[in-house]
Amino acid sequence: MAVVVGLVLVAPLTLLLLSLLAPVARLSRWRPLWLALPAGAGLVMALSAGLGAAVAGYAAAGAEVTRHLTAPGPVLARLAALPATVASAFRLLPPQLPLALIVAAALTWLWQAVGPARPYRPGALIAARRVYLTALLRRGELATADGGWVGLTADTGRRIAISWREAERGVLCTGQDAPAVTATSVELVIAAIQHRKAVVIVDLGAGTDTSAGPAAFAGRGDELECSQIMRGGLAAGIAVACASSSAPLLRFGRSGGSRGRPEPLPGVYDPLAGLPADRAAELVVAMLDWSAVPQERQASCAEYLRAVLLVIADAEGPADQRPPVIEQLARLVSPGAPAPRPGAPRPRRPAFAPGAVPAFAPGAVPALGTGADGSVMASLAAQLARLSTNALGGQLRRPRQHGRTGPWQAAEDVPISLGQVLADRTVTLFTLNRQLHGPAAAMIARLAVADLTRILADLAQSQVRTDCLVWINGCEAVGRRQLADLVALGPATGTAVLMSTAADAAAGRLAADVGTVLVRGPAPPSLGTEQPGLAADALCLHARGPRERVVTGRAAR
Repeated sequence: MAVVVGLVLVAPLTLLLLSLLAPVARLSRWRPLWLALPAGAGLVMALSAGLGAAVAGYAAAGAEVTRHLTAPGPVLARLAALPATVASAFRLLPPQLPLALIVAAALTWLWQAVGPARPYRPGALIAARRVYLTALLRRGELATADGGWVGLTADTGRRIAISWREAERGVLCTGQDAPAVTATSVELVIAAIQHRKAVVIVDLGAGTDTSAGPAAFAGRGDELECSQIMRGGLAAGIAVACASSSAPLLRFGRSGGSRGRPEPLPGVYDPLAGLPADRAAELVVAMLDWSAVPQERQASCAEYLRAVLLVIADAEGPADQRPPVIEQLARLVSPGAPAPRPGAPRPRRPAFAPGAVPAFAPGAVPALGTGADGSVMASLAAQLARLSTNALGGQLRRPRQHGRTGPWQAAEDVPISLGQVLADRTVTLFTLNRQLHGPAAAMIARLAVADLTRILADLAQSQVRTDCLVWINGCEAVGRRQLADLVALGPATGTAVLMSTAADAAAGRLAADVGTVLVRGPAPPSLGTEQPGLAADALCLHARGPRERVVTGRAAR
């Protein structure tokens, strides 16, 4: 009331303008930026009339009322004549207009700032920005100067972007809708391809391995129509993104039809071949599922596997004629098969027949035994046997050669070496459908993650940085410790690690190990109720670190 009475006596025109601007701001829910229009108009009028004249005109009515109240005479008589004085002062209102516009706009902005928070209504500038960014999205331009963008903010319509520096501390994309989580993760992967990074994709999602080719995308030429990224399948979308960026692509897993587009080169993957027995044993231990093995038995079983791999590495014969290491390992550790006992003397080196599993001489490699370790090892041997007979397990081998010899010799398939992938900035896709291939898909995923972790650890020890993005779709199939070791190498090697899952338990565990959590749609219950996302296209990004930020909006797709 004091402010209102003061404005009535001193600046009545300011009160009148404030009574007009405040309801407009309240009902329209425009952003405070629109108040720059009346404030700018008042500034122009004040400059044209002169600042001195504008200030004198604004203070004239208040000065006349003040002189009346401070004049000599009885106070009651002056108060009785105050209404007439105020009415006569209204003739001085027009000179108040320049500064009254500025003061009323400032008071309206202050009222909006201290009042209850309300969502703003998008204006014309925000609508134009959204139209522009949507056009960029449909053209597939997802890369920013230092990262990639995955959505638009709800209030300003700006990009929701993740920088590569933030992604090096790990990114977890989660939600309750698995296809939506995958589609959101693809945004950052395509941005990495457009930056010509080395990209390693381990896709464990069910239903993403389709036979539809890249022609299913409604792009123009080689441009990627991102709104239809999942229509032709994940593999087809990655193929189009690589073709538009001239990035080489290798694929491990079932290959679909191309329909006129270049198909990814078929790849075979055998990280165990040529490795020392100690390192190969580490990869095999990381690949196997140890949930059914007691903790006290794991060390002896791991040592037993190392001894078997030592015998395999010590065998004679041409490398291209040897059976795959997984096949040899499954055969040698199967129940009843001769295998080395830890600490046993080194056997003589057997010779390989081309394409055949070697038959060791009786007694050359003693069996483990039939005790507790032997029974536990039988369960691990069953996992290796299932993997070696699986269709995906058949690709864990060296490449076969056919055709002419010499410079024109053709390769039936291309070897995949993750170290070479990082050096050549190649995009490599492991298509591992768990619904189709079962535990074998999870075993290959853990093998690839362990192999990549080994390579990055060597680079970190040599203080060599790479430029790579690793995406693990369906990361709940990989152990938390294995994923944490991979994320820990990110800042030292320049590797961005993106993990996506729709599993509630896995999301709750992994959220504490990463620097950025990206929630698409309704948040998993394990993340708590603080994460918004009631709508299917809602998006929330929580980036921790030196510059912590929480951004909400809608997904780009």
